[in-house]
Amino acid sequence: MLKFRIWVISLFWLLQGLGTQASSANPAPLRVLPLAPSLFEKTQELLGPRAAQWIIGKTAGVEGEAWVSSLPSVGMFHQLSLEAVLRLKPDLAIATRNGNSKQQVEQLIQKGIRVVLVSEDTLFNIRKSYEEIAHALGVTEQLPAILASWDQALGEARKVQAPHPTRTVLLLEDEPLLAIGSKTYLSELFEVSGAINSLNLGGTYLPVQREVILNARPSQVILVLPSPLSDRHLQAFKSKWAVAGIRPKVFTSQKIFRPTLQSLHEISKIRAELGR
Repeated sequence: MLKFRIWVISLFWLLQGLGTQASSANPAPLRVLPLAPSLFEKTQELLGPRAAQWIIGKTAGVEGEAWVSSLPSVGMFHQLSLEAVLRLKPDLAIATRNGNSKQQVEQLIQKGIRVVLVSEDTLFNIRKSYEEIAHALGVTEQLPAILASWDQALGEARKVQAPHPTRTVLLLEDEPLLAIGSKTYLSELFEVSGAINSLNLGGTYLPVQREVILNARPSQVILVLPSPLSDRHLQAFKSKWAVAGIRPKVFTSQKIFRPTLQSLHEISKIRAELGR
């Protein structure tokens, strides 16, 4: 009788273990809501073919296939509609410290929403965010390939860094002047490409005076934009800085503003612009 009981207990724990393995390989679907375009992109990459069944909503600015277009929007990532989020009843909301409102994220948590909060301010943290999101989802099949692509892209970029980096001031806006600080992934991307950020202000995105830029003695000023300037604005920008003996350039890319793997793919494009 004792042997029989031991056998039954052993069989029970064996079946429990098999059940755990099965659920890990095929996790139950979650209702997932990424609260920023970059988070949507990462979540979609990590979920692979599961994405259309798991993702239940999006923020403004997210585009894609027909199923993506049909998803309900919960507003701009920096000013969410909490009512829209709560209506969707997500099992998991994915938020970023670098764009979502801290107050709104706290309100969601108080309402009982499970939230995974990631940082996207540096290249290291962007890579880490893939891991954090994957583990929150309970889906890690795509993660090794994504991290390998990240490491390869960044490693190759660093192998061919410019021998003589160019002193550069990076701007997000020219009127009024808004500079890209040294503690941002955008600054890191340009430095990997061969541009030293002359405004070592230690911040993120900072209003700055023209005199501060001139005192930093940059060789060039680069205006980083998601879409092209009009010809009139482009000429005005170039003329203003050329008069001060500084090379003005404009770098246009939508992908670079997404703290995802896509931003790394822009490094060669940045390097080509710097070499002109």
